[in-house]
This record gives sequence, C-alpha cells and structure tokens, in this order.
Amino acid sequence: MKFKKITFMALTALLTLSLGACSLIGQKHSQKNQGGTENSSRESQKNTSSDDIEELLEKAETANEDLTSMKMKVKLSITVDGSNKTQTMSGDLLYDKSTDELAKGHLVIDGKESGQESYQEAIMPGGEDKLLYTRSSKNGTWTKQEMGSGADYYVQPDYFKLMDGFYQMADDVTVKESGDEYVFKLSSKNADLLGLFGEEFKLELTGVTQADMDKTLEVRLDKKTLFLKDFKLGLSYKGEEGSLDVQTDTQYSDWNKVEEDEFKAPQ
Repeated sequence: MKFKKITFMALTALLTLSLGACSLIGQKHSQKNQGGTENSSRESQKNTSSDDIEELLEKAETANEDLTSMKMKVKLSITVDGSNKTQTMSGDLLYDKSTDELAKGHLVIDGKESGQESYQEAIMPGGEDKLLYTRSSKNGTWTKQEMGSGADYYVQPDYFKLMDGFYQMADDVTVKESGDEYVFKLSSKNADLLGLFGEEFKLELTGVTQADMDKTLEVRLDKKTLFLKDFKLGLSYKGEEGSLDVQTDTQYSDWNKVEEDEFKAPQ
C-alpha cells in the first residue's frame, strides 16, 4: 500500500557531496514499527559512568511514557559554500499514547533561501477521517484534504523517535547537571548520528562519510520530569569536496499542557 504523505519543507545541498534535510508534516498509512541537585547558578562537574548514564536514560524512557502533548520549535540551517538556507517550524502536538502516533497537530513553517521567504501552515484536527488543512500564506485560503481512517499523521523530527535514538547513546555521551537540566554532550567520534537521527531530519550524505565530518550533539532533559527540552545536532565539513555546515535545534516545552482548542479545524 502506498504511503500518503505531504512534504512541507526540504533543504537540499548539492555538491559532489550532497546533504538533504527536511522536516515533514502530513499523513502516512499505519506501519507499526541522578545524581544530586545543585544550585541553579552552578553546574555539577562529577564524572558519570556509562552505567549511570544508562540508568538515567532508562528512567527517562519510563517517564516519557506519560507524555501526551507538547509545544515544539525546530530551527534548521544549512550552509553550502557560503550559501545559506534556513527554516523554522513551530507548533503544538498531541499524541495517542496507546500507539505513540501523532493524533493532532498545528504547525507553522517559515523558510528563507536566497532572500526569498516562504510560509506553510498545517492543522491536523484528528478524527476518523484524518483531515488535513494547509495554506501557504498567513492570510491565505485553506486547502482541505481527507485522507481516511487508514492514514496516520506524522511530523519529522518526531519527539519519540528522537528519544528512541537517544536512549541508545549511553556509551557515546557525557552528562552534567546544570540548573534544572541534565545536559548530555557527544563524547564519541564514532557515534552513528546519521543512523540514529538522520531519518528524522532527512539527512543524507553522498561523496563524504561521517568520519570526514565534525559532529556535535547536545541534549537537555528537564531534571524533574526527564522530558526532552532541547536537541541540538550539528554536522560540518570543509575539504576538497567543498564546505557544508548543518545545524539543527529542536526545542520542546509545555509538556502535557497543550489544550485541545489548539487543533480546531479552520472556519
């Protein structure tokens, strides 16, 4: 059965190497797939073993089973040989915790390339017919699509898929406490960031390998809830094939506080 999907943004850099990055919102057919505290002005500097980190990530995985909604903001920037493209996606998401599938959503995407600005907005109000409303300007006319009961909403990057990848990184990160956050940073040059997170950001490499690139990762979890607050991923390359810099910053807030009114169909 073919996927039903709507692609809202795609940043593609073409060289001998190529890297594409995009955040998607749309629909597809179903396919199942501690330490002590510190004063907020200080940071805990104690060393933490991978076993301690694994235990903390296991606690986070359990805590996130209770998460059903959040606000999100994704900032994406790609610079290729000095030419920059940027996109920002922000909105509200509501998940069905029995399936971890997106149940409702309201998202706005702003982009800029070569001085040209773009705008996309989507409302996914849920319901049996899985309606999708989209428009390409702030005051534009809404387009309505009915995808039917066999379709699922989705957004990339997806909160739970980012966390699923992160749970596997106990041996590849360090952690420290900073105020009300646990701050994890990449410690292993061999970490397969594209394998873990590339699909969520639509990142692909041709002509170079991860070993050719400088990689950064910073993940912040709320210390009290262990919910994801910030996920920053960076990839950069400079060499015979040209230069490339990719920076993503995905932020979440208002966990379990998003109201149903945020997802009403436009009138």
